[in-house]
This record gives sequence, structure tokens and C-alpha cells, in this order.
Amino acid sequence: MYISHFPKLAKLDLRVEAPLTNVVALKSPGQYIYWDHSNHDLYTNRGFLMGNWVGRDGAGIQASSRYWLSGRNAIQFGYRHVKVDPKFVPNGGTINDASARLDFWFSRDWSASAFVQYEQWNFPLLAGSLQKNVTTSVQFSYWPRFQPH
Repeated sequence: MYISHFPKLAKLDLRVEAPLTNVVALKSPGQYIYWDHSNHDLYTNRGFLMGNWVGRDGAGIQASSRYWLSGRNAIQFGYRHVKVDPKFVPNGGTINDASARLDFWFSRDWSASAFVQYEQWNFPLLAGSLQKNVTTSVQFSYWPRFQPH
């Protein structure tokens, strides 16, 4: 779902995605969506799922909201939650993360972006306790204008 602006907050947008790929009634978890009689691989590469942040037998929600300070400058906040069914991965797993991003143009040729994300995940198969991490980045960009001779 995408809402391009809100009443009285025309510069605010919202994106929400909530996939659900688990069907717990099936006897063979993770083998029901990406296989058929004519094309056995479908959206996989040698059996590995491509392009889906939830994966097989999972459920999640992802939301991001951006406030446009101008046509180029914006502040964005995001949240993501993923849960993997314990019938597919032993003991299941969860991921939660929250992020913030600032994109700002100083002039016609210079821009800067800053990003921070806090993540915590718990997959008992991979680690015995809750794992936490923080990621940050800062980028400065120069956009030279083309000057024909």
C-alpha cells in the first residue's frame, strides 16, 4: 500500500508491505509456492529464493514514511518485522529493525545522505541468544553539470 500524502500533511508519504508466505496446514513446509509441473524453479535460482525479504514460510510487515522538506530533501523512517515458521526452520526466527535516513542537497552540485539502522534478530539455529547490531553510513556526492563545448 502506498499513500502519497495525508490531509494537512501533504509532504508526508507512507509505504506498507505485509507479505505472508506460510501455510501451516501443509505437510512439507517451504515446498508449496515455488514449484509447479511446467516450471520447477519459478522464482528461484538453483533452489534459492530470489528477491523476497520474507522468504518461504514467513510473515512480515515493512513500513516506511518519508517527509519531503523540498523536492530533493527528505527525512525517512522505516520499520521491518519478519517471523519465520518453526515448522520450516527449526525453532523459527524473528528479525526486527528500525532505520532513519536524511537526504539533503547543499547546492545544485552537492548532496549528502546519512543513514542509521538498529537491528535485532533471533534465529536459535544460527545463534543461541538475541543478536543486535547498528549500521550507519554517511555519503557526500558531487554531481557535475555537463558543459558542452
